[in-house]
Amino acid sequence: MTSQDTLQRARNGDVGAIATLLNQVLHAKGMVAKVSLTHTRLKILVESEQVPDAEQLTTYLRSSLIKLAATHIHTVQVYGRQSASNTPAWNRTFALPEAATVAAAAPAPSSAAVPSLQRPATLTRHRAPTSQWPQIFFGSIAAITLILVGANLRAIHSRLTGTPNFAATVGTDGRYEAPIVRSLYGIPVIDVTFNDQTFPMMVDTGASGTLITQPMAAALEVRPIGQMVSSTANGNATFDVGYVRSIEIDGAKIYNIPVAVGLPDLEIGLLGHDFFKYFDMVIRQDVVEFHPRSP
Repeated sequence: MTSQDTLQRARNGDVGAIATLLNQVLHAKGMVAKVSLTHTRLKILVESEQVPDAEQLTTYLRSSLIKLAATHIHTVQVYGRQSASNTPAWNRTFALPEAATVAAAAPAPSSAAVPSLQRPATLTRHRAPTSQWPQIFFGSIAAITLILVGANLRAIHSRLTGTPNFAATVGTDGRYEAPIVRSLYGIPVIDVTFNDQTFPMMVDTGASGTLITQPMAAALEVRPIGQMVSSTANGNATFDVGYVRSIEIDGAKIYNIPVAVGLPDLEIGLLGHDFFKYFDMVIRQDVVEFHPRSP
């Protein structure tokens, strides 16, 4: 794909293309940007070995995004984080002018360059830590493939180790129950055990995979092995992808599951169809029932 193609997709609000353009510059500075779009708000998480300079980076991003003149992006929220940390050190929010106003004042773009993302002279160079390179190498395409072939990877692991993909303690009534601990936006929240640690999770019947929070990823020591761009109800988002050893509810357990790690503002995780596919579910007033399907 040419720079002009990527530039046009970015101007149309494609978060994958925006991330590609940003990282063309930031990778050389030892930084990595992750991008998501919620309605008209663009969120950018920038990581580096040292905490990125808030003022320099925000000034650079604001100038670059104004030149980009992307449609339907009104505000931008920027997070800066040290690579070894699980929480941002700072965040900044700024508004963008209307894309039509910027486009009218700007010269026509050249296919030989990406004018909205020129290298800033003021950004401090940091050496990227070795642990970041597997994540950069795999990229979003490899991560999407990982999610699609996750079931096959688990099947291979099962044959090699003798560990089944799905196992359940035999109950007298043939079902497994999870009490509803609360409701969030009308969606039931239940306690789910990951790697022998329990966390509240929303029962998201519309999610194809499981999404965990960054504090969960830290507690479970989930190591990113790639990224994926996913379409959500609120727009597109880029997520890190890693593995958990097991997910369990009331004795019913699945093993070696690829999970996505949400951005810093995700407060509660989403349990998805990588667990649900083994069950017929019944959501009652105070409990969610899981009835195992026949093999």
